[in-house]
Amino acid sequence: MPLKTVLDHLQTVDVTKGRVPLLSLKDQHLSYSGCEALEEIFKHVQYRCIDLSHSGLDDVTASIMFDIIEYYEAAQELDISDNLQMSGKSWTACINMIKKSQALNVLIMRGPMITNFQANNLAKALNTSAIHTLKLEHCVLSQEPIASLCSTLKRNKVLRELWLAHNQLCCEDALQIANLLRANLYIQLIDISNNRIGDKGVDHIVSAIVEQAVYFKEVQEKKRKSDLLTFSDLSSSLNSINSAKNYFPQRAFRSSDSVSSVVSPATDPDLDASPSPLTLTPPVTPPSTPALPACETPTTEEKQMMKKKVEKANDTLEATNGITTFVGAAEEAAVPVYTTVQQHQPDNDETNPPLPPSPLLLPTPSMLPPGAVAPSNLNLVEMSTKHS
Repeated sequence: MPLKTVLDHLQTVDVTKGRVPLLSLKDQHLSYSGCEALEEIFKHVQYRCIDLSHSGLDDVTASIMFDIIEYYEAAQELDISDNLQMSGKSWTACINMIKKSQALNVLIMRGPMITNFQANNLAKALNTSAIHTLKLEHCVLSQEPIASLCSTLKRNKVLRELWLAHNQLCCEDALQIANLLRANLYIQLIDISNNRIGDKGVDHIVSAIVEQAVYFKEVQEKKRKSDLLTFSDLSSSLNSINSAKNYFPQRAFRSSDSVSSVVSPATDPDLDASPSPLTLTPPVTPPSTPALPACETPTTEEKQMMKKKVEKANDTLEATNGITTFVGAAEEAAVPVYTTVQQHQPDNDETNPPLPPSPLLLPTPSMLPPGAVAPSNLNLVEMSTKHS
């Protein structure tokens, strides 16, 4: 006959919302047939918590329930408290469930007493499980069981909460818990209420917690310094890269280098060799362009004097009836100047023999204007440019 509690529960189940919050079988006597019927429910419904406390589990029914819960991943939290008929076979099935289940996160147990062998196997199973909260209350863990449990849990990196209330723990047991806290830095909560550890036992545990705090502070300080050092190294590296600018190394040219001396990339033999360090040279400032000589503009007095000279020359030309006369020393009229231009010669060598000097160009009567008479006191000036 099905349990009335289970029938009432199934009428309120909504499987469309994921895991159902709770299946409570507390104070219900579970038989073998009742456990088989629950398997049909677990095939379709999963729970966040299954409460099997004080449900009359023995070795047979407990083994069936643990296998079903593990196979269907039926629960995330399991309470098996106050099932005093459970013995070694039940503990073997429970430990097997703890090892294999990936959904079970919380295990609550109140009684019966746990032996040294069972505590050791339980701790080994916890090291490979997903359980982060373990409540062991009224299990009489004093002396050897708590020593085995703490010694094995030192390597556990998943467990976060350990509840050890009502386990008749003494001062020596508190020392085992303190050693566990020194070695395991992942445990965040531990409950040692209602035990006989005394002031000395409390001192052991408090000392371990203080050492944990100091260790965490040192780790945080080292991490902060490491982050600062990493940022400083990155900043200095960026500064050196910006100053050196080695992303695209180029050849350094001086201002006097000609463009014809540049080797094309296709014919440069140095491209196959390993890159040499780039030598940075300061930029060469080109020489300033010399200023052009200023053009002298004749003043007003000079213009008036030139105008007078032209008028005087015109008067003289009219007085001589169109015959041009050159006045001696060319003081009052412009005197033609004959120049001899010597061509610029390159330096004398075997390929460039010296050129003969240009002859002096003398005025002939044909060079003079019609009717002009060369004055006797006119000196012909030779002007030449010599190559320096």
